[in-house]
Amino acid sequence: MNLEYHVEIISQNQIRDILISFDNMFTPPLSSIVELSSYANKLGSSAKFVTCRHNNMIVGVIAYYSNDITQQIYIPYICVDRLYQGNGIAKNLFNFLEDNICHDYKEMVLEVRKTNLVAYNLYLTLGFTIKECEEEKFLMSKSLLS
Repeated sequence: MNLEYHVEIISQNQIRDILISFDNMFTPPLSSIVELSSYANKLGSSAKFVTCRHNNMIVGVIAYYSNDITQQIYIPYICVDRLYQGNGIAKNLFNFLEDNICHDYKEMVLEVRKTNLVAYNLYLTLGFTIKECEEEKFLMSKSLLS
């Protein structure tokens, strides 16, 4: 399978389409938590993206914010198309992000729902640890210092 990884700009319409097409891969669906068009606008206005493409179609994506003051990368959204899961795409997206973006940052941070054991276990294997425990989710972080 020929997969390509990129840092790219994605239009708000593309973001909205991704959020809609990947919505049912979240438990509960993302649309039950946020209004997808508004969330697409928010991501489109200030997030950056690492994508995985197969035959020019986005099959995996990480949205991230970089804060130069706190030297932190925050990941509000990551998803891999269900048809492509199990092929190491999420791990490769994170590796691509670290190798190409994270040079001047101290930490990578994300949130995961406590019920999402697959994602939680993936983040543990990638070196994330629990930073804070909230009612329904964990705030996890990974040190980027060598």
